[in-house]
Amino acid sequence: MASLFAVCFPIISTAMLLLILAPSQTTTANTEAEALISSGWWSSHYTRNISDHCKWAGVACDDAGHVVEIGPMPTTVPIDAWLGGPLDKLNFLALPHLVRIELRGLKLYGTIPAQIGALSNLRYLILSSNNFTGGIPTQIGALSKLIMLYLAYNNLTGAIPTQIGALSNLKYLFLLANNLTGTIPFQISALSQLIYLDFSRNNLTGEISSELVQMPRLRLLKLSSNQISGQIPVDIGQLSQLRILELSSNNLSGFIPFQIAYLPLQKIDLSQNSIQGTITSVFGSIGTSGYNEVLLQVNLSHNNLSGAIPRALFELDTVDLSYNALEGPIPIDIRCELPKCVLFPNGKLFNYSASTTSSNKEASNTNYTLIFLPVAVFFGLLFLGGGFFLFKIKAKKSNQEPLVTNEGDIFKIWNFNGKIAYEDIVKATEDFEISYCIGTGGYGSVYRAELPNGRVVALKKLHRMEGENPTYDKCFRNEAEILQGIRHQNIVRLFGYCLHKRCMFLIYEYVERGSLFCILRDENEAVELDWVKRVNVVKGVAHAFVVHAPRLQSTNPA
Repeated sequence: MASLFAVCFPIISTAMLLLILAPSQTTTANTEAEALISSGWWSSHYTRNISDHCKWAGVACDDAGHVVEIGPMPTTVPIDAWLGGPLDKLNFLALPHLVRIELRGLKLYGTIPAQIGALSNLRYLILSSNNFTGGIPTQIGALSKLIMLYLAYNNLTGAIPTQIGALSNLKYLFLLANNLTGTIPFQISALSQLIYLDFSRNNLTGEISSELVQMPRLRLLKLSSNQISGQIPVDIGQLSQLRILELSSNNLSGFIPFQIAYLPLQKIDLSQNSIQGTITSVFGSIGTSGYNEVLLQVNLSHNNLSGAIPRALFELDTVDLSYNALEGPIPIDIRCELPKCVLFPNGKLFNYSASTTSSNKEASNTNYTLIFLPVAVFFGLLFLGGGFFLFKIKAKKSNQEPLVTNEGDIFKIWNFNGKIAYEDIVKATEDFEISYCIGTGGYGSVYRAELPNGRVVALKKLHRMEGENPTYDKCFRNEAEILQGIRHQNIVRLFGYCLHKRCMFLIYEYVERGSLFCILRDENEAVELDWVKRVNVVKGVAHAFVVHAPRLQSTNPA
């Protein structure tokens, strides 16, 4: 009997314990469900069955039935299933097991309640892209397990709580795009696990303290579009893991610390400040052993920088140096594939020359000029032959003339405002691959290219013998400058050109159905182009000659 009792007692006691705990768990589940219902966020489609709250859209429970996650909302949820409302309508004290709150872009408003600090198990608090107002509650500093705090794109005001510095496990801190004021609390430097910090687009003031740049794991630091003043601290060199540094649109002054050159940065944006000094000491050695070898993008525009432009910058993908006091020549031997966006001092693109001497020898080296002007192009197919004939005659007459230094407009990534990136042209035709060729003439081949914005253009690449002859350079540029003001219904528009000893092409507006020659060769299309239309074509071209003849003659010394 004793042995039987010994065997049965544990089973009986366990069963009794389960009977005791069952009502407690049910009560807890009901309390959590009632808290969700009282928020008013879910429509009656969900709230009619309180026992199924773990199956509501955006709600996740653990094995014990406790609510551990609210959000994100599945994309399959009907629009009318989520009603939104004020955040403080949710009783957070009734949801102590919450691990994740992700309510981004869900039409929530009001203030962030202080009771949210009681969620001791919370690891992710994501409330971005709503309409929250008021300040960030200091009680957030009690969320000791928090990994991500994402309160971006709201209307939060007030100062950044110093208590955030107590979040020892925090890795992601995003407070951008609010109306926060005051200084950046130095207590944030205690966040030894922090990887991403973004306070941009607020109204923060003060200076960047040396303590702020002592977080060893920080990879992203964004403080752009604030009112931060002072200098960039030299201690920034201690951010040995930093990949992205954005401090643009502030009131920073002083010099760029040379320690930045040793960081593994991929992007630097210091534009729209009052930074001064030279950039050679910082960027002159990038790409070499011991210095930054991964840098891709640099924006130093709208500052007070002076001195020469380091050659190493031209190896990057994107460089913006506009609106400074930089000066001096640009190396001639840089690769033909320029960065996607190169903006030079005061909005000018310097000539790619090793020196400013205009001797014949050096002038022949100044043959890389990428200029995109809003100019008109060749004068119909009948006029095209005459245009290039004039082009060749002028080239012969300019054989004795040295090529002077020239400056062109800046060029940007494709936005088709007259400024075009060379690299995008090459990509659009896969480096002028034959499958893109739509025609060949005596002076070059025409390629069809679709730009990143969907627009189609025609590229006329001149034959190698034309592109390799340096005596054509000045004549080529003069012809384009003449054409820049021409507008006529019978003249195809020229968007720009590239002049280089290895790469010489024109960029035209693309016209469907090909050339007049091709139409006349096709019997069906030739019939469609009846005599009335043909006479009108001749009249149109003749009218173009009459209207624009003075411009053409102005550059003809004969």
